[in-house]
Amino acid sequence: ALGAGRAYAEAGERAFLTDLTARVPGNRGRIVGAYQAVVAVGFVVGPKIGGVLVENYGPASPFGAVALASGIAAVGYAWLIPETLGNADLPSSASMSRGSSAGSWTKLLRQPSQRAIAAAALANGIGRVAKVVAVPLFATDVLGASPDELGTLFSLWSLGGLVAVGSSGLVVDRLKNVSSDPADAARIVICLSQLGSAAGFFLAVQTHSLQSFAFATGLWSIGFGAAAPALETFTQSRAPPSATAEALALPKSIGDLVFIIGPASLGFANTLVPGGGMLVSAFVSVAASVAFWISSGGGTMGGSSTSGVSSSSSSS
Repeated sequence: ALGAGRAYAEAGERAFLTDLTARVPGNRGRIVGAYQAVVAVGFVVGPKIGGVLVENYGPASPFGAVALASGIAAVGYAWLIPETLGNADLPSSASMSRGSSAGSWTKLLRQPSQRAIAAAALANGIGRVAKVVAVPLFATDVLGASPDELGTLFSLWSLGGLVAVGSSGLVVDRLKNVSSDPADAARIVICLSQLGSAAGFFLAVQTHSLQSFAFATGLWSIGFGAAAPALETFTQSRAPPSATAEALALPKSIGDLVFIIGPASLGFANTLVPGGGMLVSAFVSVAASVAFWISSGGGTMGGSSTSGVSSSSSSS
């Protein structure tokens, strides 16, 4: 039930955000960055609040707090947020019955820009898995971090990500002036961010103290955080009108798939060599960055990719 609820909620919020940014495309990076920053605040303060609740009210209390907060948010969405989808935008019954999501994604992935988005989403997903699997294992098994020290590291990573997502959108908007294609700015930020996060993991494996490990993984958290709003901006700019919902859901679905197979894979890599999970994540990030840069390149990556999906959808 939790997974289904989150899936529906995230699909709705992404579509809503796309509608809002479409009204002011010149500020798309800032809006997405602000949205990602608010989300990141939850990851900074959430663990502390959860710990206080557990200590004072028991282990079940955080679940009740999340349920209450979600209920309040749902009421706020229903009564305070205006609907951005007009009647003219509603899909017909014929279009709704046309193929499955998997089939729609297959059509999307025929386009270079959508394959580029998939590669970047893969790198983001494996980085997120490494954060909860490979990084804590190295910190505790190799560096002997205590639970308190590990919690401090998680807070530092979240804080680094918060700073990164807040500035990433500003950087994207400012870089738009260097290219005729506004999405090129997001493209640059995505590649540099993912290469930076890979460098952080490569450095982390070489560390021998918690201080240097915190610095290296902090570099990873900044790169990881900066890539997220840039990828969201790029995805919105490349979402074809005929398959907007599928295009916006594709990165999230890839991330969920990585979360299914990633933990076991990175855990196995850690059994082969200390820090193996971080090394795998770093190599994937580098490979995905190269694939993203190649697939998303060229002056026609905007118009041709979108029109291509539209024409293929209409012809079907």
